[in-house]
This record gives sequence, structure tokens and C-alpha cells, in this order.
Amino acid sequence: MLGIRREAVYTKLDPVPFRALESAFQLARTRGDAYVELAHWLNQILMQPDSDLHRIVPAFGIDHARLAADMSRTLERIRKGGTAMLDFSEHVDRAIERGWIVGSLVFGASRIRTGHLVLGLLEETDLARVLLAVSDQFRKVEAERLARDLGSIVQGSPEGEAGTEAVTQAGQERPASCPRPRSARATRFGASPRTSPSRPAPAGSTPWSAATRRSASSSTSSCGGARTTRSWSARPASARPPWSRASPCAWSRPTCRRP
Repeated sequence: MLGIRREAVYTKLDPVPFRALESAFQLARTRGDAYVELAHWLNQILMQPDSDLHRIVPAFGIDHARLAADMSRTLERIRKGGTAMLDFSEHVDRAIERGWIVGSLVFGASRIRTGHLVLGLLEETDLARVLLAVSDQFRKVEAERLARDLGSIVQGSPEGEAGTEAVTQAGQERPASCPRPRSARATRFGASPRTSPSRPAPAGSTPWSAATRRSASSSTSSCGGARTTRSWSARPASARPPWSRASPCAWSRPTCRRP
């Protein structure tokens, strides 16, 4: 695993799948199997009182009795070992690695849930083939739906709520309630270059841009720290500054006069 120590990845497991992995190790040792396989681990996860997997199974219409029977048959087909050195199979290593990738990158989680493990198995072709060899019932699990609705599917799981909502990825399409600004000027001033501040708010503008437009259309505005009145037509001609009298529409573009 690219020089990464196995225990560094295994300790990222949530307590529920970690306890199940310990039980799978003891089961394989008792049976005299050569390796701890995915079948051992999945079997022991289902033997736990509760987990994400216990909620995934009914959510996708999986027959729990058939799933348990398939796992028992798979365990009977596992090759027995002739050595006292029991080890985890490559498939278990890769399942944890894929679960960590899914959990950390897709869901921003610091621990690997059993839901992350199932998604990791389904997303990699070789691991998906091994999963279906354990039980064809897993074919009913839709990876896309599981990733999208993981939070609602595993709600109430003893593995908690952390790591059940996908994080926003860079470049992902924004929701309609938060449209992308039309230009850099629109981002700064809340209006496009061709849109006058006094015009109605453009579709999709943000609250702060609306406040900017209201401020721009008010009777006063600040210019370099000094406030100048904009409604010059309401003042007598003698009270107006020279630049407003010289150009009747100059008030629409107040500028700072140099000293």
C-alpha cells in the first residue's frame, strides 16, 4: 500500500467495523483459514447488533436471510490454511483503502464507516466482483443512490452522523439558490457592467448586492470619506456645486474633485 503501514490505515476504521474485523480474525483462526477474507468481515459486521450495513440491506430490498445463507456458503468454500501465521487478505487491505478514500475525499470523514466500505467495494471493479461472489444480493445496491442518500439511509446508526453528507467538490455545479456571478464586476458591485445601480435587481443577485444597490440609489453617497448630496435638483441653483450646474446629468456620476 505505497509504503503506508497497515496499522495506520486500519486505525481509521470506525469502532463498529473495527470490532467486526477483530471478530473476523478470531473466526478465521478458529476455522483454520489461511486468510481473513471479506466474507469473514462482512459476516461479522452483520453479526453486530447494529451498523450502517444493517440499514443498507433493507433500504435496497436485500433479503437478510438469503444474504446470511450466501455468506455461510462462501465461508465454507474458503481454503483452509496449513500455517499458524494468519493474515488479512489483499481484498481486506484494498477494501479499507478504498473506504478511506471514499470517506475522507467524498464525505470529509475522519473515520471509515461500514457505509464507506460498501461504497468503496462497489466503486472498484475487482472488489465489486469479490463482493458479488460473497452474495449476489449485493447487486441490488445502487452505488449512486447510496452515495447521494447515505445520510438518510443510515439515519440512527450507532456509527453516528459524521461522514454521511458528501462535501462540495471544486468545480461542482452550484445549486439554483446560489448562482455563479456573471462577471468580476458583478461579484464586486452586485450588478453587471451594463446594469445601472438604479435599475431593478438582476435575477440571482445576492442580499449584499441588493443592499449595495439600495445604498447607491439613496440620497447620499460617500466619496473618499466625504459625503456629497446626490439629489442636486432639490437644491437651489446657488447651492449646487459648479460641476452640477455645468452638466445637468453630472450628478449621476459623482466623482471626487482634486484639491
